[in-house]
Amino acid sequence: MTEPVLTLDGLSVRFPGSEPAVADLSLTVAPGEVLSLIGESGSGKSTTLHAIAGLLPPEAKVSGDMRLAGRDGNLFAPDMDRQGVAGRQIAMIFQNPGASLNPVLTIGAQLDEVVRAHRAVSRTEARAVTEELLDAVGLPRTGPQAKDWSRAYPHQLSGGQKQRIAIAAALVGDPALLLADEPTTALDATVQAQILDLLLRLVDERGIAIIFVTHDLAVAASIGDRIVVLKDGTAQEEGRAQQIIKSPSAAYTARLVAASLPFTKEAGAGHDQMQSASDSDALILDNIHRSFAARGGGRVQAVGGVSLRVNPGEIVGLIGESGSGKTTLGRIAVGLEQADLGRVSIGFSPLDFERDRQAIQMVFQDPLACFNPRQTVLGAIGHPLRCLRGLKRAAIRKAAYGLLEDVGLDPALGDRQPHQLSGGQLQRAAIARALAAGPRFLVCDEAVASLDVSIRAQVLELLDRLRIRDGLGLLFISHDLGVVQRIADRTVVMRHGVEVEAGPTAALLSAPKQPYTRQLLASVPSGERPWRAARAAVTKDGRRPGA
Repeated sequence: MTEPVLTLDGLSVRFPGSEPAVADLSLTVAPGEVLSLIGESGSGKSTTLHAIAGLLPPEAKVSGDMRLAGRDGNLFAPDMDRQGVAGRQIAMIFQNPGASLNPVLTIGAQLDEVVRAHRAVSRTEARAVTEELLDAVGLPRTGPQAKDWSRAYPHQLSGGQKQRIAIAAALVGDPALLLADEPTTALDATVQAQILDLLLRLVDERGIAIIFVTHDLAVAASIGDRIVVLKDGTAQEEGRAQQIIKSPSAAYTARLVAASLPFTKEAGAGHDQMQSASDSDALILDNIHRSFAARGGGRVQAVGGVSLRVNPGEIVGLIGESGSGKTTLGRIAVGLEQADLGRVSIGFSPLDFERDRQAIQMVFQDPLACFNPRQTVLGAIGHPLRCLRGLKRAAIRKAAYGLLEDVGLDPALGDRQPHQLSGGQLQRAAIARALAAGPRFLVCDEAVASLDVSIRAQVLELLDRLRIRDGLGLLFISHDLGVVQRIADRTVVMRHGVEVEAGPTAALLSAPKQPYTRQLLASVPSGERPWRAARAAVTKDGRRPGA
């Protein structure tokens, strides 16, 4: 039996004035094994990783026993020297790699600095190591993907490329254990598949153990050998990945599985409820073009001649990879961007966004970023009631309370600041604020991407109920095909600023006609271990992962 890379016994973490964030948690992870850690926000997933990595703030009280292979002593002991652990035996990659990259330094300069911090090498030798690492994570200087990536700045890289850089930095110390905290949550399906494949290749080639934190059950089952389910800081159940997903024994896990929205290629999935409406009622985007100035001169096309319509009471899904033009098209629809060519109209009347701004409202991915932190939730909802609908103080308060109830929130939450609400509550409040303007159409830009599965299901049910009750039309932008399949009547696929394919959701997702659409669907994690089952699953030492 191979000695575990990590043995965690009775980990408890408590912050001042609160209940334990983690309570009596025990787990192990072996060389070449991937352990998926799942649960909702506040379950203790990230706190567990931070405790293992030694990244908790000083006020956190940590107890328990943590041991690493080849190292004596409990690393949680107050007198234990953790020097040589962080970055060497244990490394961590985070959800937002851009936040850990210096925007004014090239990628090469930043990786060189990490290399020299961990290895006694010269500048020239450090750059050679940097180039080796970039090649190892799929950013080579030679071959079809050749580019001098070391000279690039963070803003010149895509989200997936930044995540590869973060993985390269984590590999500098040749760690035995890699902690991955939601590393693919914000990535499109194809890029997510590439990152998962990269991580599993590292498991095979280097025998690295990985603890992979996610709230996506399909990803957890696809990449993980075992799964540990957390709730309120305690383990609900643990077992082989497929067993947990297919036959959960804990009631909480069963609820998570029931609330998840896995993508399926079976015909008949999705709404496929074609809404009928005359042109005089529909939101119409006609031949929209938009380009932006490029560095060094010239223009970059963001949207190139896209046309679509959204009928009242209809949900139109808009999917595609980052850079496909989805968000730009949504911003043009609500007047936050101006088209270079083309027309936005409701029926036959072009929209005047100064006069008709209340007709179309937007719900953004990050609700916390679009609320004034110094204003109460009630104040934020009251603003459009006053400015766009002309209500007075008493009427504003009454209407705002009614909107909060409409979206399933306790009106008392209106007196709180935005940071005092959970992610799901704040997204509901954002929907209430958008509805305060009395819109006929909503543009939802990745509105549920950052939410846990159960909260996500609740928000989708809310949007579905509003479109049925109030006849709202929704343009629903998402990279999650399971969500689009669940909620959209019709779906439009975009790539490089143009429409690739469009049609009823059920037909399009079950039998796509275009190669790009088929590629997009093939990249979606199914929970059936597509990456792990396709590999030989043997490390360079001849050990099977998890053995």
